[in-house]
Amino acid sequence: LTGIPGARMSWTTDRYAKLVVVRYGYKLVGWPADVPFRNLSELPGGARPLLALRAAWNARTLRFEAASRVDLVNAARDPGSVSPD
Repeated sequence: LTGIPGARMSWTTDRYAKLVVVRYGYKLVGWPADVPFRNLSELPGGARPLLALRAAWNARTLRFEAASRVDLVNAARDPGSVSPD
């Protein structure tokens, strides 16, 4: 997606804002409202939230989009404002 070797996803709000939105210039859109944004291994609910994320990804309702200039400013100023959930 980014074309940057070694690019990685970050699963805490602060690191996601800093390392995904600001550094790579992308944001997640369409994160299911009933799935908290956190490390996938820490999600409560067993397989259900993982299946919901996979279904949303496969349907392309969950996707990465280019971050806008406003998103970049907000990510730097208030990481919670760009959290996917």
